Amino acid sequence: MTPTSNHLQVSSLTSRCCTGYRYVIIVLRQYKGRERMNIEHVQGKTAGKIMLYALSTCGWCRKTRELLGNLGVAYDFIYVDLLQGQDREDAINAVKKWNPASSFPTLVINDSKCIIGFDENNIKKELKS
Repeated sequence: MTPTSNHLQVSSLTSRCCTGYRYVIIVLRQYKGRERMNIEHVQGKTAGKIMLYALSTCGWCRKTRELLGNLGVAYDFIYVDLLQGQDREDAINAVKKWNPASSFPTLVINDSKCIIGFDENNIKKELKS
């Protein structure tokens, strides 16, 4: 089947995080004549729209993901360093919109608030229900 501009492919993988809670990662790939960047979704309680731009080798990014997991919130994330070509450019441009220095992690909450770096207290404050 040839991908079309309205085609959405969804695959899921069930795993267990370090704290023992079960979560499901849903990998979404949207096509517009080519495969789009992988945005992974971690399920949890809804605390708004949360997007984490991270690097696969970044310890602070890993700590941010662990904190979000411990808080049990649903969020999307993408490893910018694993992208190539136009996908990487698109992701970097999205990061620069919120964080002109393009440092990681960059956490965007509800398309209105950005937390740069691992700031546990600020993340907890922004995501408390």
